[in-house]
Amino acid sequence: MPLVFAFSRYLLGRRTPLWGRIVSMLVLGLFYAVAEAVHVAMVIGQPPFPVFGRKQNEPLKRVGRQVSAYSYQILLFLTFDSFRSTCSRRGLAPASR
Repeated sequence: MPLVFAFSRYLLGRRTPLWGRIVSMLVLGLFYAVAEAVHVAMVIGQPPFPVFGRKQNEPLKRVGRQVSAYSYQILLFLTFDSFRSTCSRRGLAPASR
């Protein structure tokens, strides 16, 4: 289970009222802003490694992939894309066409 969805389940409990989802969306929106700041820092900090060190920094690339995946999970949650799959498992979502 992705970290974002585990966080929202912990924050909201078993039932998902809309007000609780809104609170978790605000918190995850702040986390997304931090992740974007990390992205910007990596974009600025990554180019000197191949220029001066003659090779790329593999741990920095790995962290970049992890932060990108985390940002993607947050965006899925913020756009209610994860909400649709959660509701369909509970029988709350409208039938797909």
